[in-house]
Amino acid sequence: MTTHNPERAGALGDEGMWKNLADDASLIDIFKHIVDDGDGPNANLQGNDNAHAPVWDALEPSGSLADPDIDTGGLGSGALGAPTPSLAAGAGNDLDDPGPRRSLDERGSGGGSGTGAAAAGGRSDSDGAGSPIPGIAYIREFPKAASKLEVLCREAGDGAPRVSVDGARFDATNVARRISNVLTEISEGLECGSLVQMFVPVVGTAGRGEIVELVTSDDLSRVKTVHGDQFRRYHEVSRAFVFDVSPSSVDSTHGVPGRVFLYKTVEWSPNVCCYRPAEYLRLAMAIDCLVQSSLTLPVFAADPATERRTQTPLGVVEILLDTQTTNLGDVFDFVSSCVRRNGMFTSGADLLGSEAAMRAQVASKLPRVDASATAELETMCRALGLPFAQTWFPADDGSPRLVTAGAPFCVHDNVMLPYRLLSAQIALLPSHGPVGRAYDKGSMIWVDNVQEGSQADWPLQHATALLDLRGVCACTLALDAADGGPPIEAVLEVFLPRNLVTSAQQQSSLDALWAHLQRARHLHMMLDADGNPTPGRGSPSNGVPGVGVSNANGVPVPAEAFPGPPVGQPGDPRPPWGVTLEMLQGHFNKHLKEAAKDLGVGSTTLKRICRHFGISRWPRRSLKSKQGKLNNAIKTLSAYGSGDPGGSMHGGSMHGGSMHGGSMLTGITGTTHGGASMMSMGVHAGDGDGD
Repeated sequence: MTTHNPERAGALGDEGMWKNLADDASLIDIFKHIVDDGDGPNANLQGNDNAHAPVWDALEPSGSLADPDIDTGGLGSGALGAPTPSLAAGAGNDLDDPGPRRSLDERGSGGGSGTGAAAAGGRSDSDGAGSPIPGIAYIREFPKAASKLEVLCREAGDGAPRVSVDGARFDATNVARRISNVLTEISEGLECGSLVQMFVPVVGTAGRGEIVELVTSDDLSRVKTVHGDQFRRYHEVSRAFVFDVSPSSVDSTHGVPGRVFLYKTVEWSPNVCCYRPAEYLRLAMAIDCLVQSSLTLPVFAADPATERRTQTPLGVVEILLDTQTTNLGDVFDFVSSCVRRNGMFTSGADLLGSEAAMRAQVASKLPRVDASATAELETMCRALGLPFAQTWFPADDGSPRLVTAGAPFCVHDNVMLPYRLLSAQIALLPSHGPVGRAYDKGSMIWVDNVQEGSQADWPLQHATALLDLRGVCACTLALDAADGGPPIEAVLEVFLPRNLVTSAQQQSSLDALWAHLQRARHLHMMLDADGNPTPGRGSPSNGVPGVGVSNANGVPVPAEAFPGPPVGQPGDPRPPWGVTLEMLQGHFNKHLKEAAKDLGVGSTTLKRICRHFGISRWPRRSLKSKQGKLNNAIKTLSAYGSGDPGGSMHGGSMHGGSMHGGSMLTGITGTTHGGASMMSMGVHAGDGDGD
């Protein structure tokens, strides 16, 4: 176990074990090299200047690139501003010619397996030979595409003010030169193999009329890798895909470039193989072409931080690496600097960046953190057998962002080191995963299988998939301040042991965690003086429980102030899992599973909470059962009344339908006869999952 700073940690196991997962039999075999043997801190994890290379390949971008001259200078043979001879001669390469780009129906889900893709391997990526339209022609289309997108947005009901693009003043040649410089700088500055390509918006056609789609071309790409043939083939496949970014398009046609263009924010993955096919349209070819980590970001003509109006991105830059890395924050910083040096802008610096950049967002809190918090996490992980725990702090500027760089953490199982390295380079929003949701609702959130998530919804989901993680729990709490001042608000993220796969297996570990947090001396849950949870950041009318220990004045109250039975046990005055009867009542109109999800607990835990308050069955299910039986009885009576006049009931049965010890009408009202009642048809709180 170790709590040293892993951001400067050394390698564990073979230096290149993360370079190419496609050559390894399974992730489990890889993790066997780096599992902590429990003998104490691993010397390789201690921060020092002589540490070996990190577990995942570090990317050290070159910082010696000279500032390019964006207004003058030769463009070279592969420049965007130099039209190909065929275009200059008017050899039929006009903007109406779609070239080899295929429609959605033609391309299928994988694409790229035709002759065009196969031929791309032997062609230079910069000579533009075989590209039906050079990049400069696509860039000239930007004003038209921006205007069309504005029209489509208005038709879809989006009346937000947008930045208009004046086609007469748009200097396509200058923009193309800048883009060319950016792509070249990025490709040459990265010390690992890469494919750098840019997608730009153009107006296309579909069955429903004109659309706006993203396209790329040979001279909008740069390849520098030992896997050059595979990466060129992947670029050829990317040219063949149509990424529809029209407001009326469906999510399955966006792909990563489309999502980044529409949401105007950065998207990244330590390994694209973790995407689902619907999320990453080129997944099959990415695996075949040995693509590993990826980083995709929008490029703007004006700074989105100062431009209040919505602006259409000039395009989307996609960086694909031939190695798997945890240094994507450093890569983003380097790419952003290349974009800025060429007079353009990007977004996402508040969500992804180097550890130093993330620390700056919580700089006022870090000096106030007491060392006891880290010791408390160590004790908790050791006592409960938890592999990893870390805390997240809200950003200093008051925006709803959470940062863990510099915050207390504990790596009890060395397998979790890559997760910590990635976590320290990002910030989470309230909509991002269990941590964001716990912060937003003020409740304890438990997810029993993080494999079912999405990278777009939770930026760390792919990291959990690579590490084969399952259960995670997050809750809000307060940490002691070193200066004796007000406690520091934080969100605790805890991963359950990886061998606990199902929710039933995780339940005992979760109960132990809850009990431990109630007794912790330096990790304060937030309860008021009566032992009830304080409101979370969600609306109180939603019945969302707050979690933690604080009195009416907001001062943390230690768990020892509440003597009596353990939490959740008979006689305990504190509500189990921070869920009061009033909170339960706010969810009685929902299915049991839906209510459990909104309350941040599992179905089994919700049933335990119901039994704690004397509720033997979930009310909605009981009401639904009675209504269904009533409807069935009415139908049966109607059928009996319109049937054979000679029909009769014998022993409580009619046409073979048994009434079991009572008449039909008394059964409808729930009156008990012979030990049976309509209420007994409901789902008891202790039986099954129900809904």
